[in-house]
Amino acid sequence: MNKSKERIYIIIPALNPDEKMMDLIKELTDDGYKQILLVDDGSNKEAKKYFETAKTKYNCKVIAHYENMGKGRALKNAFNHLLTTEFENFDAVVTVDCDGQHKPKDVSKLVEKFQTTNENDLILGVRKFDKKVPLKSNFGNKMTRSTMSLFCGVKVSDANTGLRLFTKTVMTKFLHTAGDRFQYEINMLLETKQKDINIVEVPIETVYFENNKSTHFRPIVDSYRIYSLFFKYILASVLSFVIDFALFALFLKLTQNVKFVSYIVLSTILARVISATVNFLINKHNVFKSDRKVWVTSLMYFGLAIFSMVASAFGVDALVRYLSFNEFLAKILVDGILFIFNFVVQRDVIFTRRAK
Repeated sequence: MNKSKERIYIIIPALNPDEKMMDLIKELTDDGYKQILLVDDGSNKEAKKYFETAKTKYNCKVIAHYENMGKGRALKNAFNHLLTTEFENFDAVVTVDCDGQHKPKDVSKLVEKFQTTNENDLILGVRKFDKKVPLKSNFGNKMTRSTMSLFCGVKVSDANTGLRLFTKTVMTKFLHTAGDRFQYEINMLLETKQKDINIVEVPIETVYFENNKSTHFRPIVDSYRIYSLFFKYILASVLSFVIDFALFALFLKLTQNVKFVSYIVLSTILARVISATVNFLINKHNVFKSDRKVWVTSLMYFGLAIFSMVASAFGVDALVRYLSFNEFLAKILVDGILFIFNFVVQRDVIFTRRAK
């Protein structure tokens, strides 16, 4: 038996499994995987026999939820159980879905890749999405991975894969990740950047049964957190605009008698400095949750603000002067592009977390 397989734990979360789970367990044990932990996530009485058979026939360990608590909670409880009771008996775990969509040969591909990676790597078994893939799964996966890349800067080929290899270090980092159901697996991917976890992909076979009717994936609801980062960025920008406008109106009244400079220019500068400071603090602490030093991020942030101001002025002027754009249309176009540009720069450069 491959020695590496002796040090691998297989985690299988299951809700109302059938014979496909038993076939999977048999194939895994025949392939050399003897450490298997099942999580009975509140299955009905008819399904209990499969867990009993797994314990008696294949020597699997089983932990059970009294009622259904979700795949995310099942995985977290399994991680915690192994880290608490089996810490010395394994090097990594592989999570496998119970419905037979993951093959032992693909589990072994991840284990083989594990031999050449490090403790901060999360290894994903990624499927190829083509015309043979059910429309719901194809659409959901493409939508999720596209929005993750655009809004969160996390690039994966298969955002919804349940076949994953976790080292002890990576398991520990994900114990407090939010989500008790499907969204837990998405949230893990979203947190890889801030937790200094590198994603490693391994191609696997694409298998679906009965047009994947058993999937519980909800593209909009379960991907909420992907979009929420961008929505919070938009809300922070809107709030800063309101503050800027209100302060501008206030300073216009307070500075009308100033003689040494235009009261409009002075009001604009004072309002912009305050609103930009508020926007900086919200983005740093609430939107991107960066732990980098304030003086570093503030210098880069206000440098970006100056660049954006200059780029907006010259960009609008160029469109109006050379392409005969309407001034307002040119302003909307240029500032819209800069808005997305600023989001990406703040997310990936300014407010990234410090490297450990």
